[in-house]
Amino acid sequence: MKKKLLILLVVSVLVSMAVIGCAPRVEPVEEPTPVEPVEEEPAPEPAEPIEIAMVVKNLGNPFFEAAKKGGEEAAAEVGATFIFDAPATPTAEGQIEIIDALIARGVDVIAVSANDPEALVPVGKKAMEAGIKMVTWDSAIAPEGRQIFVNQADMEQIGRIQVQMLAEMIDYEGEIAILSAAA
Repeated sequence: MKKKLLILLVVSVLVSMAVIGCAPRVEPVEEPTPVEPVEEEPAPEPAEPIEIAMVVKNLGNPFFEAAKKGGEEAAAEVGATFIFDAPATPTAEGQIEIIDALIARGVDVIAVSANDPEALVPVGKKAMEAGIKMVTWDSAIAPEGRQIFVNQADMEQIGRIQVQMLAEMIDYEGEIAILSAAA
């Protein structure tokens, strides 16, 4: 069908150019060949949009709010339904409860920033057994509880750079205290 449309377009352009004198003179054909109407194939039925759920460590974290915005934009681009959820406090138990609910709902993909890499393995396996794609990002679930881990940076390299920057900031003398959201 596309080939017929392309040929029709090329013929139309050439005929137009001949009429206005932009192409070499074309001898008229005694009897023009009629162009058959092109039958368009019916549009395929729209597929159910896939449901992508993003489960982050906790609500109210600016980093995860930015991730939510990016997830919403990406889902809109591909016509997917986007679900964002997180426990009020950053616990594995809260994430397990949310993931269990998403499995029951039958979402297509669950993307998790894990609060505990080992505690989430059983629920990750459960999701995969239900045919749900299990993706982790930022903080992984152990490999047996996920299909892929997308890491935005090498943690060891970040640590080395941070220690070097801190040492330079204090001119290699003194003490530094480090506060982290999780060990």
